[in-house]
Amino acid sequence: MLDACRHDGNTVILESTDTLRSDNQVLTLHQFLTVFLLSCCFAICDMAKPLGATNENGPAITGPKPGEVYKEYKAVTGAWPKWAVIDPSLGHKTKEQYLSKTNKPSFIELGNLDQAMRAEVLVDRWGGHVCTSDKMIRFNGHKWLLLPELTTTPKDNHPECYMSQDNPIIEIPLSHLKEGTNSFSGKSGGQVSHNWGWGQWGLYGIVLRVYYPSSFVTSPGEIVIPAAGDVVLDNPEIVFEAPDNSKIEKVDFLARYDGYDENGDGYFQDWHHFYHRIYHSEDELLADIPITGHLGSATSPPFRITWNTQWVPDQVKGGISIVARVKEKNGFSYVTQLVENLSLQRIGRSVKLYKPRSVPEDYQVRAKRIRSSEIYIPQNDNLETATKALVHFRTWNGDDSNHEVDGVEWFKFNRWQGKIAGANHDYAYSIREIPVETIQLGENKVSVYSEAGTLFDEESGERLNTHSIEVLWPGPALSVSYEHETVGVTELSDRASGTVCGP
Repeated sequence: MLDACRHDGNTVILESTDTLRSDNQVLTLHQFLTVFLLSCCFAICDMAKPLGATNENGPAITGPKPGEVYKEYKAVTGAWPKWAVIDPSLGHKTKEQYLSKTNKPSFIELGNLDQAMRAEVLVDRWGGHVCTSDKMIRFNGHKWLLLPELTTTPKDNHPECYMSQDNPIIEIPLSHLKEGTNSFSGKSGGQVSHNWGWGQWGLYGIVLRVYYPSSFVTSPGEIVIPAAGDVVLDNPEIVFEAPDNSKIEKVDFLARYDGYDENGDGYFQDWHHFYHRIYHSEDELLADIPITGHLGSATSPPFRITWNTQWVPDQVKGGISIVARVKEKNGFSYVTQLVENLSLQRIGRSVKLYKPRSVPEDYQVRAKRIRSSEIYIPQNDNLETATKALVHFRTWNGDDSNHEVDGVEWFKFNRWQGKIAGANHDYAYSIREIPVETIQLGENKVSVYSEAGTLFDEESGERLNTHSIEVLWPGPALSVSYEHETVGVTELSDRASGTVCGP
């Protein structure tokens, strides 16, 4: 590390304490200027990198792994206030009103646990009120289990202070579970910052998996198209086959590639899929937590899908892997072996994903507040060949009609203004087309605004108190489709999506 710098005629002497040499490191002025200019270049490239995730490469695989066998059970907690988990030391004036209705147990039915090897739970979680800490879950009154927070937020800040909706997974001791009816409930701590006396998060439901020996599989199959190392064109076909397809109920196809982070963990190079509950107020038995954001599912032979790659960003050579989760009609599921080292080749077009930068804590708006983040487009990208642009938004309570009742709301991309198109007091992943003319090289600003909570009902005189619009981690991103020369396999490593320091 450079500790001192002094000038001696035409020689710049860099004095460093991070070297084993006792003598000074001496550079000529020409050498110093060369090093200085290169450092500036690297610094500019580093500034251009997305400031969303601290690590763009997600875990090798989360949840079931190749070769594992499991049974999957799902439970939805219900409508508000059943899903709300509130800090029991709530300091808000409405404490008694809400605590009497929330923090109630929900229930899930489990089958035979004989020969069970381990268990895990995936939680459909809203991060809740800003900076809410110590989110926990437990089963059947056993020990509270702490849910992990985001690991991709800036390291000097509290991860709880970034608005979020995600799917954390933790192990459950088998001793906490039983055959038949099991209760589960959540627990909340307070707010570690931005504290207004209301720690709260959302437990929408769970996906519980119990793992068993591989002998429980009756028809182990595999992905037969494509093969490892293949080069595929846009919209490739993916095919699964088993020795006896009549024993297969459903096949879910997943892929690991570089794309927008729809599950909110902050990783872009990841196994893309997400779980969020569908709740039917008329019939709770219809509630479900389906898998979404994956390549697709097949429910009858032949088990094949077409992967829609229209907006999948250009990938590095060999940068795609796929896998299948296979459910047999006996209720057990298994995971196929990976098909790796796949490459995507495009003809006449290119797709780039520009990732979020400068995503703030407490990214929510109400009461005429404006919050913003940024998206950087490298100076050497040719926007003249851009044909279409999409903004990716993950929001909570981003329903435009909900906010229009309470005043004006909008999101802006630079000077262009439009609607968010989210959900009412719920999570939504929205993709909005914007005019390509509104995007620009360098920094692009995404802003959100709402007047919620500032207006009063004309008849009653009561304040209209709509919840904020929350912009969720990892923040808004931009996809742009370009007319382009054919992207050959040998070029792919130079055209990775989100590459901001190269062509």
